[in-house]
Amino acid sequence: MEDSKIDLTVQAPRQFRVLPVTLGVLHIIGGIFFLSGGNAYFGFLNLAIGPMWLLWGLFYSRINRHMIVIHEGRLEICRGLFRTRRIPWTSISEIRFESTRMEIRVSRGKSATVKLGEMSNSANQTIRQEFVSKIRHFAEANGVSTVGG
Repeated sequence: MEDSKIDLTVQAPRQFRVLPVTLGVLHIIGGIFFLSGGNAYFGFLNLAIGPMWLLWGLFYSRINRHMIVIHEGRLEICRGLFRTRRIPWTSISEIRFESTRMEIRVSRGKSATVKLGEMSNSANQTIRQEFVSKIRHFAEANGVSTVGG
């Protein structure tokens, strides 16, 4: 079987990403003006805040990423930029599908929950069918029971 990726990321509108970038640029310009005007406190404060807004606006799609990657030996749940949980198929005891979430019960450790409620209802209905069928196919191939759907 080949690996499969399911992208559950809710895409932000373009205007939502332009606002933080604009605020970042304005803070940097304001910081330069404050420094040249002799007000070091507000200058350094604006120069510290500006790059944070700028980076958040530029990398929002990576920060807001929600993805499930199905491999032959494991299931990966990627939430955000640095939060990835890898669960081996051998430790998964059951997968429950509900209307707005999927719960992965493991034999040892903490269970995982993937929420589908962040998506709009039409996107949820479109992706849900493909999502459930792919996960169910891999789960049954690895001997994991599935409930719901």
